[in-house]
Amino acid sequence: MYTVRRLVSGIIFGGLLTCSTGHAEPAPSVSGATIELSVTQQHYLFDLVQYLYRWFMDENDVERGPKPDRNIHFWLREIHYERDAGDASRWIQVYLPDFEIDVQLKNSNYHSEELAITVSNDCFKITQVARVPLSEINEATYAKTAYPYSEMRAYLFQMRTNAVYPDGVMLNEMKQATRGHLSKEPEYIRKGHPAAQIIHLAPLSPVANEAWVFWESGRMLLRFASDLDLTNPGLWDLGQLTVDTYDVDEQVVVSLDEVPGSNAYMTRDQVGRALYNCIILGKRIELKPRQ
Repeated sequence: MYTVRRLVSGIIFGGLLTCSTGHAEPAPSVSGATIELSVTQQHYLFDLVQYLYRWFMDENDVERGPKPDRNIHFWLREIHYERDAGDASRWIQVYLPDFEIDVQLKNSNYHSEELAITVSNDCFKITQVARVPLSEINEATYAKTAYPYSEMRAYLFQMRTNAVYPDGVMLNEMKQATRGHLSKEPEYIRKGHPAAQIIHLAPLSPVANEAWVFWESGRMLLRFASDLDLTNPGLWDLGQLTVDTYDVDEQVVVSLDEVPGSNAYMTRDQVGRALYNCIILGKRIELKPRQ
């Protein structure tokens, strides 16, 4: 088992958008073990890199990436974790050797007797991202595929400002959940429940079942997560959402090495990315008390 040098983020979510590409794509060339076809398709892997591009990569990654006339490589393998009886969930690990980034994916598929629901997502979603040196990877255990890096770069550039936001039922549920959560925050209570609060919603990704919100007046980041698909209206009534909060004044460090063993902090770099996605690329909403 390799050592994860830098755990970038753990994300346990379902699906915000459909994973269907809407058009047929040629079967990729994958050597080695058999891997779920949908995960090896160009559209899916490019969306995965776009997520990394927005949330984790920096200029060093881009500068040291493949030459424009080369391919970007994806190494994939299925991970067989121990599961409960009746749990048909699957996990796939995608390693990007050109950037030394490891991504773990999950496709949830199980029934919860406690909640009396079946948890089933329509595609694999990111659960964890880490930087892992190539020297710690056993290349022989992966299936491989690759696509032209020039097409990858063109896609990232074309999509760099493209944004899809929660709407309809999901937007309404997010407003309710955000207000419910803010009402418990000391800062919100201290100000005597002002008439309106300004929040910013980050764009959604089709490969990551998470939703980020920046509460401007409270200077706090919120992240909604669940093993269920966030687009499922029933999810928001089940109380199964995980909500992580980060005070951008109090819970920010330069390096997580400053707070070993704690997951209550974000690095300054992570906060900067979150604020960029929420404020610059995001959608500004005035949240009134009755909303």
